[in-house]
Amino acid sequence: MSSLNNWTALAMRVSICIGLSALIIGIIVDWQDVQYLGLGLVICSPLVGLFASLVSLLYERDWRWAAIAVVLVAIVVARAIASLLRPDYPVVAHRRVALAGDRFGIDPDHGGAGDP
Repeated sequence: MSSLNNWTALAMRVSICIGLSALIIGIIVDWQDVQYLGLGLVICSPLVGLFASLVSLLYERDWRWAAIAVVLVAIVVARAIASLLRPDYPVVAHRRVALAGDRFGIDPDHGGAGDP
């Protein structure tokens, strides 16, 4: 099991280091696209760790935990595809704010009390 931890930790460290390097270079050179790339890599580093765990589990033939990792990957991929197919779909937090806004007279798009 230690090889699983080693591979997962290595994959996450590498992705975080690459992402932070890209983010810092983008800030220094003032390239917004490189900044977004670096931030995206840092945000996706847990997913990289999940893929590394999945590969390690399959290599070690630990089928039960590999199946759980496959389910997690499927959930993440399904949500990513759903968000690409329907980008205008409101997120849950926005709906909660909208419901609270209706109750208290707050406009969720402006963040303050509703103006007459």
